Amino acid sequence: MARRQGFRNAVAMVAAATGGTRGSARDLIAAGTMLDPGSSHRPVVADAFAAGEVSAAKAALVSEVIAQCSGEGRDGERAEVEQALVVKAKKASLEDLRHAGRQVLASWDVDHTLEREQRVHEARFLHFKETVDGMVAVNGLLDPVCAAPLIAFLDARVRAGFAHKRDAGDTSRDPREAGWMRVDALADLARHGLRCTQPGTAASTTVVVRVSEEALRTGLGVGDCDSMATPLTAKQLRLMAVDAQILPMVCGGDSLPMDLGRAVRFFTPAQRLALIERDGGCAFCHAPAAWCDAHHVNEWDRDHGETNLSDGLMLCTRCHHRLHDDGWTVRTSATEVWFIPPASVDPTRTPIQGGKHALEIHPPQAPPQAA
Repeated sequence: MARRQGFRNAVAMVAAATGGTRGSARDLIAAGTMLDPGSSHRPVVADAFAAGEVSAAKAALVSEVIAQCSGEGRDGERAEVEQALVVKAKKASLEDLRHAGRQVLASWDVDHTLEREQRVHEARFLHFKETVDGMVAVNGLLDPVCAAPLIAFLDARVRAGFAHKRDAGDTSRDPREAGWMRVDALADLARHGLRCTQPGTAASTTVVVRVSEEALRTGLGVGDCDSMATPLTAKQLRLMAVDAQILPMVCGGDSLPMDLGRAVRFFTPAQRLALIERDGGCAFCHAPAAWCDAHHVNEWDRDHGETNLSDGLMLCTRCHHRLHDDGWTVRTSATEVWFIPPASVDPTRTPIQGGKHALEIHPPQAPPQAA
């Protein structure tokens, strides 16, 4: 039909008919295919899409994730995962749903994840080419082990650079500025490496890898790293945790004494790490931890808030202003965060879960095979 109407393929035809992108056209075609009872193998997501409860992009994403959950005799587990993803899709953003999908796939087949990690490790490269006008073009692919500390370092330098601007009263904005800061930070890192007897650069950060105690001990299972969206196997996280500059956050381990009450206003670095462990970054929009500051739920000076985990919250600058200016309220404990919208947003003021718990899905797992 597309060719008869002068289009190269169905994607081009749907994109032209809807005025959308080729990506949105693919999502519409994939979601529409699920509505055919004779071809749909995703009844839960098909029903949710037909009822208008999830968008075409979310329906296509859920279907793609389920399609990659392969293995004979696991139909019941696939149905459970589909149900969990559809529940998540109804209330999460598309990006948060992608995060949940990555978690599902990494946990579904750990052996496949190990193969993928080996493949991307062997595919890493970095290439420099000088252009005619004297600039240097950089092209490359980094595996997670190499990328995580680099991203954490560069993000910390960018965050420190913008904080310095704010403190100096500089309100100028340039969309290229973060890119400039990353280039300068990378050059500083190289200069320091060439004269490594000198002290380190001013900005400091910690790369946190998160894994269960059993997985850290056996090398089986999956975990995650604050600087990367893709879940990593315990084997790779164990390699990263050997580095003295990387902190392994072992779930279930002994906690540090974090409560400082009214005696101290600012959260300690250890408290900040504990808040990141609970919130995963910005507790509201899930921005990376390097973009966030630790804030008091009850203001320390105005509302007599305490510098304790139950009164702390990781927020990016934009969400911090949103909560203060738009009438949102927050409930926190040492393990959970809930946001209560103003009546202008939701007349029922139904609490919305924030932090890492808002993203988590725990699919059934096939027992990993020891190497």
